[in-house]
Amino acid sequence: MDSASAADHNCWTRPTLPPYLIFFCLNGCCCRQIGSKRNVLIVGDSINQQIYWTLLNNLNKEVEDRGSRAQPDEESAEVCSDVLPGGEGFKLGFVRNDRLSLIPPGISSSIPEFHEFPWVHYLKQWEIQILVLNRGAHYEADEVYTQALRNAFSLLQAQYPHLLVVYRDTPPGTYHCSTHFSLYGSV
Repeated sequence: MDSASAADHNCWTRPTLPPYLIFFCLNGCCCRQIGSKRNVLIVGDSINQQIYWTLLNNLNKEVEDRGSRAQPDEESAEVCSDVLPGGEGFKLGFVRNDRLSLIPPGISSSIPEFHEFPWVHYLKQWEIQILVLNRGAHYEADEVYTQALRNAFSLLQAQYPHLLVVYRDTPPGTYHCSTHFSLYGSV
């Protein structure tokens, strides 16, 4: 095993770090694990947005906080070109869509419970190869939640079979959480 491979192996298998933090370890390690031109799109709720900002900060990119309701930029950030061979990094982008709804470009919805911006067209536009998804922890009936996931994954399987898709689960939401209803009364 060469020294770069050994460094990557050690970076990803350190027993002192929890698995979710290992990904955010070192700039070079993260970059080499993803690889040149393996563009990444993160789609989901505010937790996925925090993951996106954490990755950008870790990869030494300045991040402007546009708030959870902001329309995403039409560009993704180029990262890791300082670490990967030949200066060939990859793009990292984020789109806020709490429900993974398949709305077309030019349409968006930002109601108190959900933020939904178009994301599917970025898969082709940004030549995405790795897609990280989640649905927000906002309450919806099981049937609505399940159907939305089926719709999203059916489209991905049919139109983008080359994608590596990572689905990050979110704990179930609390019924009426958006109206500040408390099961425990006033606290």
